[in-house]
Amino acid sequence: MVHEKLRSSKLLLLIAFLAHVPIALEYTVRMWQAGHYQYFPLIVMVVGWLWYQMSNELRSVAEKPVSNIIVISILGVLALVTFATVFNSSFIGAISMVALFSLTLYAIYGLPGLIKALPLVFVSLFALPLPAKLDSRLIFELQFIASKLASWILDALQQIHFREGVVLKTETHGFLTEEACSGIRSLFSSLAGIAIYGVTLNYPWWRHTFNLVQCLFWVVVGNAFRVAIVVYVSENYSDRIASGRPHDILGLVVFLFIFLLSVSTDRLFGAFIRETSEEVELDETKYVESGIEPVGRVEFASDVRPTSSRTLCPAWVSWVVLPICLIVFVFGARLTYSKTYLNQGLGAYVYDRLPFPSETDLPKKIGNWIQVAFEHTNRGKEKLQAEDSFIWTYEYQGLIAVVSMDCPWDEWHDLSYCYSGLGWNTHSSHFFEGGDEFEVGASEFENEQFSQLGMNKNGGESGVVLFSAVDATGKLVTPRFSSGLFSVKSVWQQCLSNLSSGLGLPGDQESGLKSYKFPLSTIQVFCTPETEITTEQLSELRRLFVDSRKLLIETERFQQK
Repeated sequence: MVHEKLRSSKLLLLIAFLAHVPIALEYTVRMWQAGHYQYFPLIVMVVGWLWYQMSNELRSVAEKPVSNIIVISILGVLALVTFATVFNSSFIGAISMVALFSLTLYAIYGLPGLIKALPLVFVSLFALPLPAKLDSRLIFELQFIASKLASWILDALQQIHFREGVVLKTETHGFLTEEACSGIRSLFSSLAGIAIYGVTLNYPWWRHTFNLVQCLFWVVVGNAFRVAIVVYVSENYSDRIASGRPHDILGLVVFLFIFLLSVSTDRLFGAFIRETSEEVELDETKYVESGIEPVGRVEFASDVRPTSSRTLCPAWVSWVVLPICLIVFVFGARLTYSKTYLNQGLGAYVYDRLPFPSETDLPKKIGNWIQVAFEHTNRGKEKLQAEDSFIWTYEYQGLIAVVSMDCPWDEWHDLSYCYSGLGWNTHSSHFFEGGDEFEVGASEFENEQFSQLGMNKNGGESGVVLFSAVDATGKLVTPRFSSGLFSVKSVWQQCLSNLSSGLGLPGDQESGLKSYKFPLSTIQVFCTPETEITTEQLSELRRLFVDSRKLLIETERFQQK
């Protein structure tokens, strides 16, 4: 029977939940807008269903918790959610929510109940996003793996092709392994699915570990087949499978195929384990018949009912923690309102509704460069970010340069990842405060903030890319954590900016990251000269980049209030 809790402890838990509302709202929007995390509402529903199914078992082992532990744990949870709110971290906020969920289970059922309910906590972990944009790096790695394995499959099918990074080229087509095709979407959802499957069957931890590893293997294999099927069918039958509804249907079929293979592997492994366990049971039966207890049997903590008395903390401690909970809630609510008002955070993941640029947004001549072409590329919804590209082609003394604006983005994006995926070896230089120093003779660009990629391929081809990101108002965006860069000053400015917003204090709108208005756009200049680029040509390319960026920022798209 569930013992009645202290009213103060109940009130503390309620206020702690309220303190999570602001960061939970932002977490929900971010997760829903990221295609590979859109399954997370299912996790919440499954946890609720499993809780309902286990409720009788949990009540049967429930005992009164230690209220001291509740109060101390709430302080720890509040520290986590405060950190998440100040630094705008959905990952830390999600961890705090899982910790609060675990604390709630402890408050209701005590330690034996919490131990028995650990499968619920395990499933809830699959609603956590990866920290520090590790999912972006994972996308990049999965694209390479899927492309390489798909190339081997096409070799087996005797399909003539060659691979360049994440691009598979046939005699008539080129196929880019997009993020959605890399397996990133089916990866997280498949792992969550096989974990839920194991929890419903009450698997031990080692069986869950085995299932997660073997599911990861099938995700990689399944999506390699998906890429190979798209290339082979498009080249030999119909290219309709490469996009639109047929492509989506193929993705769903592959996901089901992956899940069924994972379940089948688990059942095969289970059949082997069952045979072994039956032999062990026969051996133990011999011991029981002889009256000898077999050695090595242990009782789990959930089977042991603690009998120690429960010490209650003084009432005044709870009433001291209570106003702290309220302060965190008010602070988070204020900060969330401020960021929403500035179209930051919650507005960062909305669909790009800014006016699209047109051919005339850049003139026919920029300095010595003459415009020779313009095109708009739409990659479709399967592209997780940067769905649209607007491309102007310029020529100068036989040198061809492409000016491109790619959108929308939810962060500053390092294009070295993109070009590495296309088979280039890249070297990054970042010319902004805290970045690299300009070489001698480039003083005219010292006040311009942008990044530069030096690139080459094994075949001797070379290239250069200049790029930067701007927000919806045309303000330049500088990186914080990309490419291994870490600007302590920018992080400190963001922290102070968020603190001033949460406390209702006037803040410097031009410092930190507070005043960025989403979505972001990336402006770049790309050039692959036939010979090694000269200092004069590099200077001309930099001038083209700086001038075209300035002209684009002055267009209607970036005149947002």
